[in-house]
Amino acid sequence: MAVLAQLVEHFHGKEKVSGPNPENGSDILILFIQKADFFRFLFFSKYRFLFDFQIKYLKSFLVLLTQYRNQFKLNNMAKEKDFYQISLKLLLKNSQGEILGLKSLNNGSFAGFYDLPGGRIDTDEFRIDFSKILDREIKEEIGDITYHLNTTPVAVGRHLVPASMTNAKQDIHILYLFFEAEYIKGDLRLSNEHLGYKWFNLQEIEITKYFTSGILEGIEMCMEKL
Repeated sequence: MAVLAQLVEHFHGKEKVSGPNPENGSDILILFIQKADFFRFLFFSKYRFLFDFQIKYLKSFLVLLTQYRNQFKLNNMAKEKDFYQISLKLLLKNSQGEILGLKSLNNGSFAGFYDLPGGRIDTDEFRIDFSKILDREIKEEIGDITYHLNTTPVAVGRHLVPASMTNAKQDIHILYLFFEAEYIKGDLRLSNEHLGYKWFNLQEIEITKYFTSGILEGIEMCMEKL
């Protein structure tokens, strides 16, 4: 690489090279091929020993280097970390073992299906217990009910909110953490986030007709444990 850097300096002096990256070996060789005086350089330069092979082999080598460079870039892109918003969801069971489902709004990402009580973690809740975050969401969505929570997550799921439905006009990736709870008492009073509610016996329904995406994924994971 040091020799190649000297070659760049031979053609361009001390000025900054524009276009191909002088730190990239394949870019440097491509630069030489593009220069008209490169062919004179093959015969008169003190570095002629580097190019004893025929020019067609050099071009083939450049093709391989370019392919390797492009693949390296693709591999680096594939390693980019994804960003998820975390949403806590509650599998709330009544005394009959039925699960509470909330009818989704017609303009939401779950339109035509049912959601579960719960929601995303706010920015100021990083150090707050999951149980308290869930309690906040439950009160907001279905009222001040009494329930007994199992504080250990029982399932996970993923959901995509498309860019067309977000304020930032970018896709939002959501990771669901599911918790189980036993409903004790209290009147259900829905907020304007949902259209209605229904208690489901998951053993008696075709769940794909009522749930979808990450909610369906989490429910199916729970049912596998039964």
